Amino acid sequence: MHPDNTSWLIITLIIAIIIVGISLLLIVSYSITLFNNKSRHEQEIVNIKMLNYNRELHSELAVQEQTFEQIAREVHDNWGQRLTLVKFQLQVMESQKVTGSLTLVNQLLDELRNFSRNLSSSRIRKIGLVMAIEEDIDFLKEVSGIHFSFDATLPSGPVDEFHSIILYRIFQEAESNILKHAKATKVNISLKEKEDELSFAISDDGVGFDPGKITSKGIGITNIQRRAKLVNGACHVFSAPGKGTLIELQIKRNTNDTSLPG
Repeated sequence: MHPDNTSWLIITLIIAIIIVGISLLLIVSYSITLFNNKSRHEQEIVNIKMLNYNRELHSELAVQEQTFEQIAREVHDNWGQRLTLVKFQLQVMESQKVTGSLTLVNQLLDELRNFSRNLSSSRIRKIGLVMAIEEDIDFLKEVSGIHFSFDATLPSGPVDEFHSIILYRIFQEAESNILKHAKATKVNISLKEKEDELSFAISDDGVGFDPGKITSKGIGITNIQRRAKLVNGACHVFSAPGKGTLIELQIKRNTNDTSLPG
């Protein structure tokens, strides 16, 4: 073959290889860009779904708190006043025959006041999370015979309103589960702060259960987990038959107050 032809052949092959290489690079680059765009789009969809889910939970909680507040006012303003009137009437005609009824009315008034107080989120806004839990514990010690202990360590000060309401409702759910099902004699509650994280734990020495077999009867646990998601919290439930139950929640401490209407 003539030397000039050989040179042109080599040049042609080099040019072809360069073209093929550039084409491959363009294809790979396009594929990577397409993949990244697809991944970004999928992540955006996930973020939108999560945002919508959190908004739905927030709206649901807001409606629930408003309902609780309305019921609390109704109990205080209507039922409470009527029972107070009955109490005054019984006191006027007090005798051995009505002493028992008067005692019962007093008990009902105390229970209604406690019921109304626990429902009202304005109470949490007024006295704060720690005092609200302490008041509930004092009442529970009297009526249940269970030994409650509460350790709160918050060096940065009180928990903001939004997180306070969420944590208080989680406490109420856990408290209700313990009273209904646990048959516990001791309950330990702790609220601690480490750097920018809050740790909330509730443990009991009751009968326990299998977390893998939560049914409709375990709706309290489900509600706790749903509320934890609302504050982007990590919620863990540890339990076993005969071993008691431990509920742990870790959330980032939020210095911005995300208030709920109500």
